[in-house]
Amino acid sequence: GEGSDDYRIASGEIPTSLNTIIDFIPSVDQITFIGFADLDFTNVVLSSDGADTLIGLDSLDNDLFRLQGVSVNSLSETDFNFSAEVT
Repeated sequence: GEGSDDYRIASGEIPTSLNTIIDFIPSVDQITFIGFADLDFTNVVLSSDGADTLIGLDSLDNDLFRLQGVSVNSLSETDFNFSAEVT
């Protein structure tokens, strides 16, 4: 809840259940995808679930994140980072 946070998902550590983020602030915090070849914002699937946003990838069958209290309309490409290299 203080400063900017970077929530990371690595290609080798894809969660099998939904992760809930309770303090994401659009335009301040970031979601970073690491180790996914040729991944960019066009592959991100955003959907509304009441007052929350669900985030997934078009290549996966399950959602990865729930952003609690964040409207899908408040998110943009600038809230996401993509790195093909595993660090």
